[in-house]
Amino acid sequence: MTSVCNELNPDQLRQVTELMAECAAHDRAPIPVQFEGLLHFHKELPLWYLLEENGQLAAFVSIFNPMADLAEISACVKPALRHLGRFGRLMDMVRAECRKFGMANLLLVVDDGSAAGKSL
Repeated sequence: MTSVCNELNPDQLRQVTELMAECAAHDRAPIPVQFEGLLHFHKELPLWYLLEENGQLAAFVSIFNPMADLAEISACVKPALRHLGRFGRLMDMVRAECRKFGMANLLLVVDDGSAAGKSL
């Protein structure tokens, strides 16, 4: 099940934080995520794209939108579930939403130490 929102509820926040920690430990690289939407240019643009499987968060994409035509993308996919299309499905949703706001530039934020991120 996918869900899209501007603000995480407490359970979503817990699951996002846990997945970030799992991915950071696995990849040995920090996950840069902007949790607050205060600095976003397009306030109506959904910031969180969540993919749940069996009641657990499998992947997420978050957006930081500091300028009218730019969205910075951060993402996590559970290490055991990678390379099976989850990131691509969420990114299709993100691209569609960003097009609605006229954004031509999407920047995927990847830490230099993240082999998984660099493989994208």
